[in-house]
Amino acid sequence: MHRERPVSRDEALDLIGRMPDIETLHVKNEKLREQEYKECISGYSPEDWVRVLKTAYARTKSRGSITSVDKKYQMMLEHALFSEFSYALGMPRGQVPGFIAEYVKPEWIRPQKPES
Repeated sequence: MHRERPVSRDEALDLIGRMPDIETLHVKNEKLREQEYKECISGYSPEDWVRVLKTAYARTKSRGSITSVDKKYQMMLEHALFSEFSYALGMPRGQVPGFIAEYVKPEWIRPQKPES
């Protein structure tokens, strides 16, 4: 599904708030990784962009280095996502990563639901 308009402020804030819960991709065949990334982002869905970014970040962290494929998609999708959020939130693109980091507190400091 192709979006005809940028995300709204409310959509951007909702997506940012859900980022910790968005799952990474589970690529079964490394030779097909780039194809899976392409398929995931082909529908212009910012949520899918987040999935690919989280996958690339997790792979880089676990490997200790970034692959050329992950770097290519990370750079492309950070630019697209941060530009989208910049427009929706009315802030310079360079401020978006800090805003996301502040808005999405690490899960371990979120209030826990009391157990019954």
